[in-house]
Amino acid sequence: MLVMSASLQQYIYTLVNQSSGLGFLGVTVKSNFDAAAVISSNNSQLALNLAYVFFASDIVLYVGIVAVILVLGGLYSTVETIKLATYLLKVSATSLYISISLNLLGFYAGFDFLTSHNILLFEGSYSITLFSQIFKILMLLIVASLYALFPYVTSSNMRVLELPLLMQITLALCATILSSTNLALLLLSLEGFSLILYIMTALGRTYGGITASVKYFAFGTLGSIFLFWGAVHFYALAPSLSFEVISAMLNASYLENINFVKSLNFASAAFTLGFMLKLGAAPTHQ
Repeated sequence: MLVMSASLQQYIYTLVNQSSGLGFLGVTVKSNFDAAAVISSNNSQLALNLAYVFFASDIVLYVGIVAVILVLGGLYSTVETIKLATYLLKVSATSLYISISLNLLGFYAGFDFLTSHNILLFEGSYSITLFSQIFKILMLLIVASLYALFPYVTSSNMRVLELPLLMQITLALCATILSSTNLALLLLSLEGFSLILYIMTALGRTYGGITASVKYFAFGTLGSIFLFWGAVHFYALAPSLSFEVISAMLNASYLENINFVKSLNFASAAFTLGFMLKLGAAPTHQ
């Protein structure tokens, strides 16, 4: 049986059993400079408002998925393909622009606050940080620019009806990945994102695209095996899948049990290898 030091056990217990946060989202606030700093009531209210705004920007993307599905199901047999694809694109673009607007509103109201604080939702499983929101806005702007190429896509051999729905699902899952601070949430979002990429790779219905999709699926499945293998070992070593708890184990200089350290290294190696397979990074690229 693996035994970690008493100090590390106490620290992890404190992290896992932290007090409930503010509002129905379970909002907690942490300072980037002083973990023990006390947040004032004004800053707590600001953090709660920012959490609602930024989380709403992510929820809008998931609502867009439902809206695209409803439009696709309701008009599939009554409208010609190109026109229906245009309708779907407009619905998806609407949710995209609303999400961008909410993110910009949140930055306008709380940019200074985000430079010095992190906002955690659902008892630490979902984070709102300056970097995560910046990358979300960049991602949304890039996709908005790609939507300008839609006329070219409609003139190609690509199955255009599926494209707006797949893009919308990809956006929503990417937003979740950027804010995940829990291994379970990260892996579920990453798997969904990977499945969408397998499909989109073969949308052109060319031999090369279909071959690439099958190879990506095979190596992605192998990567998933290592990712979940590593995650299971992390969970066996700590009573939580929280990144903060795992980080505490990785950074602890007072680990005393050599078997515990070996298991921790194995879990880290398996998770890293799986992530490299998912990314197609060298030396696992094909």
